[in-house]
Amino acid sequence: MGPKSASTTSPGKRGRPSTKAGTTSGTKVSVEVPIPKDAVARETSAFSLESMLHFALLAGSSLLLSTALFSLSVPITKGDLAWTSKRLDSWRDVMVLLAWRVIELAVPWFSGYDAWDALCFIGLIHLPAYSLLLNFYNIRPTTIIAVATFTILSCTIPFSYFRPLGPAHSGSPAVNRAILADRLTTAYITVASTLVYTTFIYLSFVTWLPTHLVTYFNGLPDITAAHAGPKGFVSLFLSLLPAGYGTRDLLFVTSASQPPEKQVEPKTTRRRLRSSDSRKEEEEQRDESCIASLYKKAWLGLSPALRTLISRSLALALMTLTNTFVQLAGTISGVEPKGALGWGSIWSLATLVNAFFYGWVQEASGA
Repeated sequence: MGPKSASTTSPGKRGRPSTKAGTTSGTKVSVEVPIPKDAVARETSAFSLESMLHFALLAGSSLLLSTALFSLSVPITKGDLAWTSKRLDSWRDVMVLLAWRVIELAVPWFSGYDAWDALCFIGLIHLPAYSLLLNFYNIRPTTIIAVATFTILSCTIPFSYFRPLGPAHSGSPAVNRAILADRLTTAYITVASTLVYTTFIYLSFVTWLPTHLVTYFNGLPDITAAHAGPKGFVSLFLSLLPAGYGTRDLLFVTSASQPPEKQVEPKTTRRRLRSSDSRKEEEEQRDESCIASLYKKAWLGLSPALRTLISRSLALALMTLTNTFVQLAGTISGVEPKGALGWGSIWSLATLVNAFFYGWVQEASGA
């Protein structure tokens, strides 16, 4: 027999590779490199080329549908909004409003909202303007309902085609948690959310809002609703029940349905690295910026449910304030910017308070 070749197995454990790192400089070693959990999600990001193309189609179809619906609404509205509308003197004003309409669609689309989320989102950010027209401009309820319906449908119908319902709204067993399936809990949270909106608006009525309306809303025909007193609280509460339900669905249901992060090692792939590569990665980690480090520790350290709740609440509050400013100061005659911001801030603050309430409920229930 010839001389035996050098074996890589240890004497006591034949057939198993040796764990000794007896390699020379420059020798390639096999390293297990973890694949990030969201690697696939990044590949199909909301900012991919396909998503951008779908959004362009969604925005175009939404604008066309909106034009068609409002053209057909003339027999219903009967010119009720004509005397309140601000005259647009240039194409620039028209383009600004069209651009803002595209932004209204872009926020829910690139945030990953499904069709039902988009319905709640669009309805909630337009609610302050519709409420003002109904309560202080004596616009008929049928006109307000028609305008709100056409606005929401022109957004959600294209959404339902390009972005179907997600697990939180499709009855998926994976998200059928007790706190979401219990009807009594649903009723309690809806009522509590509505009470938050009602309380904020009512307290504004009895304190600073009447003076604010008279000062910054030139030609406002009626402020009787602001002086209705306690008897107006019930009617205000009933009119805001859809807002309470929509806020609960957009913020609470979606965040509470987020699955918890699994404390397991992610799937791995085998890649060849030189020892110098590993040293380079360690140096890059040491040179990581403070902002990136804070992002990983402060933001990614939160639970998926809390991250979803915070991001959606901030988006809803900011868009409510901004959209109220654009709709009132840009389309209603006699409304000054300060007036629009003051009215919109009431609704935005109520949204943030509801978000704190939802976070407390999730923490208390362990959802």
